[in-house]
Amino acid sequence: MTRPSLELLAETSPRSNVQEFASPTCQYFGECGGCQFQDLAYLKQLALKEDRLRQLFREAELSPALLQPITPSPKLYGYRHRLDLTAKRMHSGEIRLGFVTVLPKRYVMNIDQCPIADPRISALLPTLREKLAQGGLPPAYRQANITVRVGEEGQARGSQPGDA
Repeated sequence: MTRPSLELLAETSPRSNVQEFASPTCQYFGECGGCQFQDLAYLKQLALKEDRLRQLFREAELSPALLQPITPSPKLYGYRHRLDLTAKRMHSGEIRLGFVTVLPKRYVMNIDQCPIADPRISALLPTLREKLAQGGLPPAYRQANITVRVGEEGQARGSQPGDA
């Protein structure tokens, strides 16, 4: 997805009185491809996402009446219950676990925590990377998609390649 210019944001936002910018709290922001809008205020992020949904509905010729307003999370951080990560075995044998970086140079960036993820997910990431390095990423796989989520029982769990 091409990131809108700040000029475009100011011109097209239906909530032009919303604070525009925020200081990203993520140490990986700008390089990691996990989230694209952390430098924008939370309500501005929601306005952009809602605008994008409305645009997609128009393009698909769906009634905008089907859309309901986005309900903001009461938490600005630690709210995401699922992360979709990439695990990659490097030629050196190192296992990287994280997100694919933004252009122009794309690679899997190791992350140790994610500020928007539930803290139990962030706590699991180093252990998951270690398990993948100890054979959890089968030799036939050079790269795999890994989903980590907090289940109803409140524990963070990761899916591994080959899980049903």
